[in-house]
Amino acid sequence: MSREDEYNHINKMDFSFRHYKTSPLIICILLLAIILDYFFQHLLQFTHANFFRGPSNATIIGIILYIHNKWLWKFPLFNLLITVPDISGRYTGNLRYARESQQTKECKIEIFQTASTVKIRLYTIGDMASNTNSTSLSAEFLNHDGHLSVNFIYYNFGSDNKILDSHEGATILNIFGEDKNTKLEGKYFTNREPQTRGHIEAIFESPKTQGKF
Repeated sequence: MSREDEYNHINKMDFSFRHYKTSPLIICILLLAIILDYFFQHLLQFTHANFFRGPSNATIIGIILYIHNKWLWKFPLFNLLITVPDISGRYTGNLRYARESQQTKECKIEIFQTASTVKIRLYTIGDMASNTNSTSLSAEFLNHDGHLSVNFIYYNFGSDNKILDSHEGATILNIFGEDKNTKLEGKYFTNREPQTRGHIEAIFESPKTQGKF
């Protein structure tokens, strides 16, 4: 397994209730349990398979929650359970950085999101075709007095022409606007020697990702 495959394995979308509103979620689960129990009670009252009621309820609720976490949360009404916005998709912009001098690279940011997780890939292209890509190792939404940002630790695999070495870094992207008018802007720094730090600006381009620059 290559180094990039290892990080992609680490970066698989998991399932948690981190971004769910606790009280409404519990109420929804209880309502689902009551509705399903009522359904099974009337459906199975003439059979001898009542022992299926408990496991069936739990299984169906689990499936509904999985579908909601994966897809349904993006739609109106269904997103009322979620505390974060949908910023998934592809963004285009620029990355300004200072090492030996001030420089600018074009960049593409791709965000993969479920109701409970967010993963980020960043692709850049610079001088001498030094293409690089980074993947988030951990990412989280933070709310600072009403100002929302997505903060993440990432691993950069280095450039394909070996000019840029592999390294780790951290990024804070403030979120402005919503839907097709979403803009991401923030700062990043790395653990390279000498240290690199810079500024990123990107605007929403498309809901579809490409997995490359």
